[in-house]
Amino acid sequence: MRNLVVFLCLVFSIFDLYGQLPLSFSSSGWKFYANTVSPQIPPDYGAFDWKSPGYNTVETGWPSNPPYLQPQNSTPFGYPGSSYTTTTFSNIYPTSPLYTGSKLITSYFRKTVTEPNLQSYTSLTLNVKRDDGVIVYLNGIEVYRDNIQAGDVSEDTPATTFVGAGSSHDVDQNIPAPITISGVLLTSVLSAYSTDLTKLTVTAEIHQSLNPGDVAPYSSSSDCFFDLELTGATGPITPIITRGPYLQLPHPTGIQIRWKTNTHEMGKVCYSNIGPITPSNPGTPVPETIATKDHIVNLTGLSQNTTYFYSIQNTTNTIFVGDANHKFTTPPSGVNNSLTTRIWVTGDHQDDYKPDVQDQVKSGFINFYNSQNSPQIDLWLLLGDLGDSLGREFEYDAYFFNYYNDGNFKVMQQTPILPSLGNHDYYNGVSIKSTFPQTKIDSLESNNKISPISPSNPFGLPSTVFGSLISESNFRISRDNPFFNLFSFPTSGLNKYSTTNNSSKKGYYSYNHNNIHFISLDSYGFYNNYLLFGDTTSSNNNPQFKWLIEDLNATKNNPDIKWTIMFWHHSPYTNAGGHNSDLEVADEFILRGIREKLIKFLDNANYKIDLVLNGHSHAYQRSKLLKGHYGFSSTFDPSLHNNPLLNTNFNSNANSDGKFGAISQCPYFKSQSNTKNEGIVYIVTGSSSQIQRRSKAPGNSDFTTGHSALNGSYFRPPFTRSLINSDGTFMVTETVSSNVEDTYGGSFLIEVKGNRLDGKFVNQLGSVTDEFTIMKDVNKGDTLEKIITQIDFPDQSPQLQKIASPWPKVQNFILNGPGITNQTFANEPVSINNPQIGPIYIVKDQTTCLTQNIRFHFSPDCWTNGVTINNLIDSPEDEKINSSTFINANNTIKYNATFNKKVYYNAATAINLNPNTFKVENGAVFNARIIPCNKNN
Repeated sequence: MRNLVVFLCLVFSIFDLYGQLPLSFSSSGWKFYANTVSPQIPPDYGAFDWKSPGYNTVETGWPSNPPYLQPQNSTPFGYPGSSYTTTTFSNIYPTSPLYTGSKLITSYFRKTVTEPNLQSYTSLTLNVKRDDGVIVYLNGIEVYRDNIQAGDVSEDTPATTFVGAGSSHDVDQNIPAPITISGVLLTSVLSAYSTDLTKLTVTAEIHQSLNPGDVAPYSSSSDCFFDLELTGATGPITPIITRGPYLQLPHPTGIQIRWKTNTHEMGKVCYSNIGPITPSNPGTPVPETIATKDHIVNLTGLSQNTTYFYSIQNTTNTIFVGDANHKFTTPPSGVNNSLTTRIWVTGDHQDDYKPDVQDQVKSGFINFYNSQNSPQIDLWLLLGDLGDSLGREFEYDAYFFNYYNDGNFKVMQQTPILPSLGNHDYYNGVSIKSTFPQTKIDSLESNNKISPISPSNPFGLPSTVFGSLISESNFRISRDNPFFNLFSFPTSGLNKYSTTNNSSKKGYYSYNHNNIHFISLDSYGFYNNYLLFGDTTSSNNNPQFKWLIEDLNATKNNPDIKWTIMFWHHSPYTNAGGHNSDLEVADEFILRGIREKLIKFLDNANYKIDLVLNGHSHAYQRSKLLKGHYGFSSTFDPSLHNNPLLNTNFNSNANSDGKFGAISQCPYFKSQSNTKNEGIVYIVTGSSSQIQRRSKAPGNSDFTTGHSALNGSYFRPPFTRSLINSDGTFMVTETVSSNVEDTYGGSFLIEVKGNRLDGKFVNQLGSVTDEFTIMKDVNKGDTLEKIITQIDFPDQSPQLQKIASPWPKVQNFILNGPGITNQTFANEPVSINNPQIGPIYIVKDQTTCLTQNIRFHFSPDCWTNGVTINNLIDSPEDEKINSSTFINANNTIKYNATFNKKVYYNAATAINLNPNTFKVENGAVFNARIIPCNKNN
C-alpha cells in the first residue's frame, strides 16, 4: 500500500514552554470510567455532564472504587495483552446470562490541561488512535467522530465496525488525516471554559464493535485502544485549497464549482470567456455569502458551447488557482452533430492492490492524451469505490481529488464529474462485509430487501440469507456519508438535462449531454428497503426501479437522444478481478441479481440502451452486442446471445469484435427505427488503481479465462491447460483464451460524434489494447440527397462538386458512379466534374462495411450571378434551376419512362440553349421560361 504523507502548510509558532500543550501521544494524567456492574454513561453532577469543562469543579474525580476509576494513568489505554498498551483496563469482565462476551462496549476518558497562552491559539491540530470507534470533545464541544453512527449515542451504542486486522491492529493511526480546528469552531471551544480561559478539557469515548451473537451493552471484542495527540498554533493561518477545484452539474447555461480550504472564509469564483483571469482581465465575480471550508459556487447565465476561464479567490482577492488550465466548456443547448463528445471512464480508485498501478494508469492515459493533441474531455464518469477500503473523507482526498489534481493533467480542473456509488463508498469508515452462513436458494425474490431488526435478527438480514447484509438500516439506507457530501447530483432543476428528482439524497440520476443520455444507478444501497434489482415486476415498491422506468420511457420518446449510456458499480457479467457473478456468497449475489432481474427486464422492454459500464472487478473485459443471457457463464451461447434476432433486412454485426478500422473489421450497427434493441455492449473497467486475478485452472494462478459473455476482446494467445478431477485424477486437456485484461490496468475513453460511438481501453502503458465502434442508422439502403447550390462553389457550380465521407471520422473511402469505378480517396472529399443529376453514386468505406447511396439535385434557390449547366439530368423528381440573371444550358436531359419528370429552366434575363451541346431525348419534358426569379415557380 502506498504510504500517504500529508503536509499541513501553516504559518505558526508552537507554544510548548510554559503550558501543558502540546499534548503528546503516551501522555499521563488521564482518567477513565467504565462501570461494569450497571453499564452507564458517567453520572452528571448538577448542571455538568462528564464532558463539561466545569465537571471537576463540582466532582474532583470519577467514582473512586475500583474497577470504576483508574486515576492518573498514562495513554495508551487498552485491554490486557496488547503490546501497544501502557495502561490496561482492569477487571472489566462482567458476566450476563444473555451474553457470552466479557467486555463493555463503551469506555470514557478525560483530561484537563492548562495553557497560559491558550486564547492566542489560531488553530488546534488533533490526531487520534482508536480501536474501534471514537468521539472527541474539547471543552464539551464535539470536534471529531469516527467509526460511530451520527446523532446521539449511549453506553450501548456499538462502533459501526471493528478495526481491521493487521500490523497496526491496535494502533489505527491518524484516522483520518490530522484534524485542524480553527475559525468559529475554535472560538467556541476556547470560550467554553468561562471560569478559566487558560484551561482546556479533553474528553473522549471509545466504543467497541459487536460481533455476531453479541448483545449490547457487552461486546466480545478482543482488543481496545485509545491514544491522543493535540498541538496548537498561533499567528495567521495561510489559506490554501486542500481539495479541488472540481466541476459538477454542467449544462448549457451554467456549471457548479466546488473546492475546500483549510480555514473558514468566504470565497468567490471569477470567470471570463475571453481568456485566463488576470489583473487586466478580472472576469465576472460570483462571491459566497457565508464563510465555510467546503465551498460550492453555481455559475449561471452562461452561453452554450462556450469556453470559460475561471479562478478561485477569497475576499481579499487572493487568487488560489486561475491559470490558463483552469477552464471549462459549456455543452450545446441542443443537438450538435458536428461536435465530438469525449468521456473518460475510471473505476475503483482504491489504494493499489498491485504497487504503482494507479500511478501508471494515470501516466499512461496522460501519454495517450498528449499524443492526441490533448483534446477536450467533456465528462468524467466514475464507476464507484473512489476511496480506500472504508470510504472515509480523507481517502477521497488522497486517492482521488488530490491525486488527480496534477499539474501535467488537466482533467480535474477542466472536466465535470458524473459519479456513481460503489460498495466502499457506503462504508463511511465501516466495513459492513461479514461472513455469515450461506443458504442457497432458487429465487432472488426474497433477497432483494432487508427484514426488520429484531432480537432474533439483530442485523436486519433477509429472511433467507443470500449473501451477507449486515446493519443495512445504518449503512445502505442512510446517505449520511462522505460520498454524498462530496458530490452534487443532477436534478430536475436542470430542465431537459436531467429527469432526476433529487429532493432528498439519492445515488441514482440521469443527465443529457448533446445527443447522449446518461443514467447512473446505485447498485449497493437500499431504497424503500429494496436493492436495485428488487421488485422489478412492479414499479410501485422499488423507488429506484420506478424512477428508472420513467426515465427510460422519457428517453425513448426524446428525438434528441441518439445514445443511452448506463453506469453503476456492480457488473452483471464478470469472472475476473476478484469477483464472480455466478456465485452466491458474500455480496456476489448482487451481481447475479442484477443480471437475472434488471438486465432481463431491460432486454425484454427493448429500451434503446447502448453501453453499460461497470467497475467492482479489478480488471478489464467487454462483450459484443449482448442480449438475452441471464444464466451462468457456462450457459452463454454466442449464436443466441450475440444475435438479437431482428428482421432479416437488418444486420447488426452483433457477433463481430466491432474493431472498426483497427484491424479492418466492421462496426456494430444499430437502428433507431428497430422496435427491438439490437443488444448492449457491457464493459467492466475497474482497474484504474488495482489489478486482481482469479484462477480457474489448478496450478495456473496467473491465468484467467473470464466470463463467457464478455467475449468482445482477447488479451492472451490460446493457452493449453489440464483440468483435474476433485480426486486429483486427470480429466481432460483443453485450449482456452483469456478475455480478461488483468496484466495491465487502465481506463476507458468514449468518443461520440453524431451517429458514431467509439470506445477505447487505454492501458497503463498508454496503448489502446481494445477498441470498438457502434454506428447508428447506417446501411439503411436509403439515398442521401446532395443539393447543388451556388454557395458551395460560386465560381464553378455546378461544374464541380465534392462528395465528403457521410460517416463521422471515416476519411478513406471508395466511390462508384457514372463514369467512376472503384476510385479510392483518402483524407479529403472527392471532386466530381459535372456530376450527373439523378443517377446514384455509391460510397463505401475502405473496409466496405459501410455503404451509402448519394444522388445530386439542384437547389431551387436563385443563382444570382447566372449559371452554366453541363450536367446530364436523369432525375426521379422534378428539377428546377432558377436564376436572377441568365442560364447557359450545355447539357443533356434524358427521358426516363419510370419517372417521367420535368426539368424547368427559369431565368430573369436570358436562357441560352447551346445548339451544339444541349440535348433533350425523345419523350423528356423540358420547360424554359423567362420570368422573375422565384424558387416557387
